[in-house]
Amino acid sequence: MRRGAVAVVIVAIAVLVVWQARLQRSGRSSGAAPAIRALRAIASAQSEYAASVGHAGYAPSLAALAAPCAQSGRTYLSPDFASDPTLKAGYEISLQPKPAARRVSTDCNGLPTYSGFYATAKPISMREEKQPAFAIDETGAVWIGPNGTPPTPPFRGPVVR
Repeated sequence: MRRGAVAVVIVAIAVLVVWQARLQRSGRSSGAAPAIRALRAIASAQSEYAASVGHAGYAPSLAALAAPCAQSGRTYLSPDFASDPTLKAGYEISLQPKPAARRVSTDCNGLPTYSGFYATAKPISMREEKQPAFAIDETGAVWIGPNGTPPTPPFRGPVVR
């Protein structure tokens, strides 16, 4: 009876260790979750911006998404993203036009819009374990970069699901 109980405890510990390792590898550890949410919020804001005031183009910076439009006063991203880069939960969040993006038009504040964007979340400091970095573009997929380095387009490798 005692051997059976010990075996169950060992199996339970092994399952927890494997589960924790998979979460860290996928970038869903608790420290990374706010960074992933921030990137998804940026992609959502970019979609709305492009569909309305961007004339099918994306904003060049976080400040452009957080600034109120001159005509309507509407913003597309929370004011706490108004600086580029922005610090969130141990990550540096930044936004720029995608390297191969072309200029499309101008927005409601006269800023240029672009055919693609590239947002990243890079850990501010590395802990003992290697922290992942993340990137997102107009496709909406969140890509994982190992060892604190955000992946660059064209993206390859693991994706947060």
